[in-house]
Amino acid sequence: MIYTKPALDAIADQSLAAIRDGRDEYDPEAVRVAGDIAAVLAEQFPGDRVTAGRAIICAVQMAAALGDQLREQGAESGSVVDALTDILALAAEQIVREAGTP
Repeated sequence: MIYTKPALDAIADQSLAAIRDGRDEYDPEAVRVAGDIAAVLAEQFPGDRVTAGRAIICAVQMAAALGDQLREQGAESGSVVDALTDILALAAEQIVREAGTP
């Protein structure tokens, strides 16, 4: 399936909003690590933090799909993917939020 940029932006925005709304439910250590990662990424993308956050959330969505596949195949490494997706998602949301985007 091929998505247009507006469709992909809408999907990313929905994911970022869901993470922002559920931020308090994440493990505090994951939130801390995500803050550290967000700071590094913000330095790497000083001019366009929203694009950086959207790029990361796209990676998160792909990693989540991989995690789903791994679980369907009975692999135990799905928990590693879950942890990574949580941390990257939190970092992406923080970058976009700090950029002042609702």
